[in-house]
Amino acid sequence: MNRKILYIVTFFISFSSQVSAAVLEDVWNKYVPSADTEYTVFKEFDSITSFPGRIFGTVQVNSKESDFNYPWKYRDICYEIHYENSQELARAIYSLAVFTHDVDSDFPRDKFVKNVLGCHYSLSEVVNWINYSIGMNIDFNKATVRFINALVEDGVIKKEQGIFIKNSSSKVQNFVAASAGKNRPFDVNLRHERLHVFWDLDEGFFNSYTAKWKSLKGKELEKAKEIVKNYAQDNEKLLIEEWAIKLAENGEISIE
Repeated sequence: MNRKILYIVTFFISFSSQVSAAVLEDVWNKYVPSADTEYTVFKEFDSITSFPGRIFGTVQVNSKESDFNYPWKYRDICYEIHYENSQELARAIYSLAVFTHDVDSDFPRDKFVKNVLGCHYSLSEVVNWINYSIGMNIDFNKATVRFINALVEDGVIKKEQGIFIKNSSSKVQNFVAASAGKNRPFDVNLRHERLHVFWDLDEGFFNSYTAKWKSLKGKELEKAKEIVKNYAQDNEKLLIEEWAIKLAENGEISIE
């Protein structure tokens, strides 16, 4: 499993509200979602905010840093969706996770929906996934259409000459989504996903924790690997990132 989604025997993601079919009318008409008995519209509410992104539903925030409008270092180039319900999030990005090989194509959808609590992707990955799905006649469910609609409505992506592209007038480079889980609050999950973006973009964070990992020996290295034992042990780059994020989740590093 790759690093774009968080799997903790619980995962990360969510959705809510009615889809604006007018924005993607051609997509909606071509890919009419099949009946989904698990899907529920929890609230007819989309909050459009000053920073890039949406709040789908009502999200309980327990810290200043977890506020949608908290100005962390890369907030203005990161499109965030804060979900009230994790299953909505998971349904919205399941096919994206398969497309990016974060999960195998035969990974049970039901298991994914029950366990995902958040994700982070580059905008390029999202755009490539949308175009691939359309080209391969892959159905979009209601949660996915709502997610794509938000990107179009907010001017992050647009359709040009039959394909979707990044809108050059938008600063957005990354996408983050988070929701609360039974055993992990929204605040922790959102910080986890923001930290992954921070890892990708902040050289200081990346270089500092990479050097710390490289300096570990003996029992200290064994202890560090125990923290990331659920990840591929032959992928040191991945291990370092997940170890750094895990430590930083506890507030060891500021994302301001």
